[in-house]
Amino acid sequence: MNEYINLIDKFTSDSAQRRILCIGEVMLDRFLYGNVERISPEAPVPVFHVKKKNRMLGGSGNVVRNLTDLNGYVHFISTVGADDSGRIIREFLAADAKVTFDLIETPDRPTTLKTRYIADHQQMLRVDEEETIDLQTNVLDQIWDAYVKRVGDCTVVIMSDYGKGMFSKDFNHKLIAHARKLGKTVIVDPKSNDFKDYGGATLITPNFK
Repeated sequence: MNEYINLIDKFTSDSAQRRILCIGEVMLDRFLYGNVERISPEAPVPVFHVKKKNRMLGGSGNVVRNLTDLNGYVHFISTVGADDSGRIIREFLAADAKVTFDLIETPDRPTTLKTRYIADHQQMLRVDEEETIDLQTNVLDQIWDAYVKRVGDCTVVIMSDYGKGMFSKDFNHKLIAHARKLGKTVIVDPKSNDFKDYGGATLITPNFK
């Protein structure tokens, strides 16, 4: 345990170690809090009465939030749709002095929005609004241009893959090879279970059930 504490202390105290490039799939998390006191006369379903609403960065945006909480400085590369959720994500990122970002707009697909309904501390329902088709070539080209421009200023690259269409085996290898050529540490939070898709990475953090 002390080894991990020492690593965190080193990260938070060494400004050179705190420059991170995070590339991944951002989402907007929305929470509706309320209560249920009756069943609808229209159908046998509960009537949810909204009392409070909250929004925050989700997906790879949560990675960014965790890094800045550790006093890291992050350049974030992601995509958003031409919609209100994308606008809100931009506002969240712009409000954090430790974050710079390139958000590539994708008019053909919406920003991923996940809405959770919570009554009496119990999540009742989650509604996902998203499109997970692969990104178009012109969007990937813009992501690549932003990546090449920024990766030299960072000590660590984090690839945060949520399986929403940004990452593919060929694109992963291209990102990783370029970073390693520059001597950067590459950390991958993978979605694919075929870890060869992330060949060349310094560290992979798989999630197994």
